Amino acid sequence: PKFADEFETERKKFNLNEVVQALKHPGVWLTTLCMFFVYTVYTSLAYTVSFLTAIGATAAIASIVGTIRTYGTSLFSSPVVGGIAEKKTPSKTIVVCTAITAGCLIVMTAAPKGAGFIIPSVVLIIVLSFFLNGAYGVTSSMLTETNVPVAIFGSASGILSVIGFIPDMFVSPIVGSWLDTYDTAGAYTRIFAVLAVSALLALVCAYAVRVY
Repeated sequence: PKFADEFETERKKFNLNEVVQALKHPGVWLTTLCMFFVYTVYTSLAYTVSFLTAIGATAAIASIVGTIRTYGTSLFSSPVVGGIAEKKTPSKTIVVCTAITAGCLIVMTAAPKGAGFIIPSVVLIIVLSFFLNGAYGVTSSMLTETNVPVAIFGSASGILSVIGFIPDMFVSPIVGSWLDTYDTAGAYTRIFAVLAVSALLALVCAYAVRVY
């Protein structure tokens, strides 16, 4: 039903002032930066499957893990983590998820890159995929948690979308360059180390939201 005065009768023109207000709001930047670092790790998940084949896993194992990562963990993690975030807070939930993600990536950075690490890698990839997908699913909701005014919410969402997904522009070229330049151990050690740092930075941003 349409209630009286629910919608404005005149269409508002683009208002630059709303964009300026959004740019000045700390919650917009903290959420945007958190999304940037979460998405840096999220968009790099595809390389975990190629890592398995690089250390000696069969194509069947890599395919199964890839399927679980794409259609298993990603299907259930966002609703589950979203439910937890609704009972707690998005920022607190993201702190826990990114801490687990960073822990898995640190282990994968430090561990030997050989056939003996295949099974532990499978477990770590599935675990970090579940919690990272969950964090990705609730990150943008921190805009609400930081009380971004409804009037500038559209501008805030636009800023988050433009800056938060910039990793799509540089992750593949950088990772591709490392894979071409270094051996398996050297390349994936660099990849996982950078992703671990990104997860920790996302944790810092989410914690900053809690403080704010």
